[in-house]
Amino acid sequence: MTKARGFSRALKYVVLAACLGTLSACSAVRIAYKQLDWVIEKQVGEYVTLDKNQQRLLESHIEALLDWHCRTQVHGYAQWLRQLSEDFQHTVTTQQLRGHSQALEAAWFRIMARSIPALADLAGSLSDQQVSELIAGLERDNKAYRKDYVDPPQAKLREDSAKWMAKSLKRWLGPLTEGQKQAVGRWSRQLVLMGETGWQNRQRWQQELAGLLALRHDRETLVAGLERLLLHWREYQDTEYSRRYDVNSELTAGLLVQINLTMTSRQKARMDKKSLRYASDLDSLHCGSGEPRSSAARESRGLPVAAN
Repeated sequence: MTKARGFSRALKYVVLAACLGTLSACSAVRIAYKQLDWVIEKQVGEYVTLDKNQQRLLESHIEALLDWHCRTQVHGYAQWLRQLSEDFQHTVTTQQLRGHSQALEAAWFRIMARSIPALADLAGSLSDQQVSELIAGLERDNKAYRKDYVDPPQAKLREDSAKWMAKSLKRWLGPLTEGQKQAVGRWSRQLVLMGETGWQNRQRWQQELAGLLALRHDRETLVAGLERLLLHWREYQDTEYSRRYDVNSELTAGLLVQINLTMTSRQKARMDKKSLRYASDLDSLHCGSGEPRSSAARESRGLPVAAN
C-alpha cells in the first residue's frame, strides 16, 4: 500500500475508516463516511490540480463509487468485524488470521476494480502539464519514503515498527501487559526490513505508471494497464521482495496468535465491545445523503480547482 498510488491510495480511506476502527466515538464511522468524498478529492488535489470539468467528473465518479460501496460492501465489513471479535474471544489460529487478511485484501481489490473506469476517465483527460505535476508529486513522495523507511538506521526502523504495532494493539485492547510489550519487541527485531528492495519495487511500479500515462489517450491500453498496476501489482515485485513480504506476514501472524493467547479478560471485553460497536455503526449507515455538494463548499475546504 504505497503512498505513490495517488487516487488509489486515497480510496483506502474507505476500508481504513470503516474496517480498522481507528475512530474513537460510536458515531464517528458515520461522520467519517460522509466526509470520504472530501478526503478522496483532497488526496487527488495533492498530486494534480484539476480544471472545473475534471473536478465535476471526479465528483460524479466518487459519488457513484461511494454509493455502490455503501450499498453493497459496508454490510460485509460489519460481518467481518463480528467474526474477528468472535475469533479473538477464543484461541485464534494462523489460518483464521490469514483468512481475515485475505478478506480485507479482497475488499480492497473490489474497490480498485470498481474504480478503474473512473480512473481511466480522469487519467485520459490529463494534460501533459498535469501529468508532469503528478509525476513530480510521486517524486516528492519518494523522497519522504526514502527518508522514513530506507535511510534511517535499522535500529530506528525496528523501534518505529514496534511503536506502531504497540499503538495499533492498544487501540483495540487497551494497555498492553509487560509480556505483550516484550512480544512486540521480539517481533520488531525479527522483521526482515525491506530497505533498498522495497525502494526498487516502488520505483518499478512508478515507472510503469509513468509509461502508461504517456499512452493515456488509448483507453483500451490505459484500462488494461491500470488493471495490471492496481489488481496485479505483485507482478512488479521481485523474488527477494516477495520473500521478505511473506516472512514478515508470517511473523506478524505469529505475534497476533501470541497476543491472543495472553489477552486478559478485560482486553477481550474491550475488543468485543469496540468491534461490535463499529459493526453496529456500519449497519446503521444511511446510503445516499441527498445533500447538495457544491463546488463552493469544496473550495472552502481548500481543494485546488484550476480555471478552465
